Amino acid sequence: MKKIKIYSSIREEAGVVMVFSKIHEQLGFPKLVSASARGFDIDDIEYHDDLGTHRVTVEFEYYSSSFIGHGHPNYMQEDRKYIVICYEDDCNLEKLIYEKYQKSLYKVIELKDYIEIIPDEIIESSSKPNYYLINYNPSNADYRGFEDWIYSNMYSFSNNMNTIVKNGSKALIKQGNYIIGGFDIVRFLNLKISSNSEVIHLYKALTDYPVSIFSRTEEEIINTLVGKNIGHIFYNNFFLMDQNTSIRKTVQELLPELKFRHSAIQHLTEEQYHTLLGIKK
Repeated sequence: MKKIKIYSSIREEAGVVMVFSKIHEQLGFPKLVSASARGFDIDDIEYHDDLGTHRVTVEFEYYSSSFIGHGHPNYMQEDRKYIVICYEDDCNLEKLIYEKYQKSLYKVIELKDYIEIIPDEIIESSSKPNYYLINYNPSNADYRGFEDWIYSNMYSFSNNMNTIVKNGSKALIKQGNYIIGGFDIVRFLNLKISSNSEVIHLYKALTDYPVSIFSRTEEEIINTLVGKNIGHIFYNNFFLMDQNTSIRKTVQELLPELKFRHSAIQHLTEEQYHTLLGIKK
């Protein structure tokens, strides 16, 4: 069994979905389909195993026990086959579902057996946060202002330089000459978008509003994102800076030694971060 290499720990359900999209054929799913709008994550998908070809319903979980915690057994139908795809089966879910609900899962697929975790020194070596400066370009966000991202909790950027962003870090957002806001980074994923139509369909479903603040059509994704590395930052503690430019200094005035790179995101020292955060009256 060939394992895929992951350069940081998988801690959430989104990581399970990401791994599944990479190895779905190896798992017995020849074609990807889009996520369901409600109910189970994938309502109907083709699945192959030693017993033949089946139409199944799929639910993604980090721990298999969350399938029960989220109340899914109550909505299982007798005429459907259900597969739970999880990082770890922590409760012997098939047996527990039968004993507690007198219902049967078709299968539980545990992804940790298919993954080789390679700790990345930048991400895993320290609990101390990193600090970042992100350049915000409204033209890449449907000309929306940064304030519109307050309810999104996911920010994406072109990452063809393969920048690695450390979970648990802090970021300031620069537009033009000024710091306009910031957020704390909860989790980072870097994805290279494939041209496979099912992958495009799934990516659109996973990143449409309300996860992101605007929707791209599948044609726009194909024309602008295929073949590119896209960084996805999931964040909280969003904040905005005072927008009155007449009472604050520019980034260059506060940090004349800072050299700006062409990449969308660059490292700051802790001191530089706090200096820029101090832009105020």
